[in-house]
Amino acid sequence: MDTYSWLRELADSWVLLAMTAFYIGAIVWAFRPGSRETDAQIAGIPLRNDIAADLDAAPMKEDA
Repeated sequence: MDTYSWLRELADSWVLLAMTAFYIGAIVWAFRPGSRETDAQIAGIPLRNDIAADLDAAPMKEDA
């Protein structure tokens, strides 16, 4: 059996099975019970500094 045929057989069987298992595992991990609060906290990370910066800048706008 040459290398191409062996790799083709490997990709058609075991690699496909491994990718499917990884995909199902990622879906289960994303929707696992109890992750909603953690996901909500992580989703707010980019906005935390913007809200604090807006509150700090508010008195400066009133002085001008």
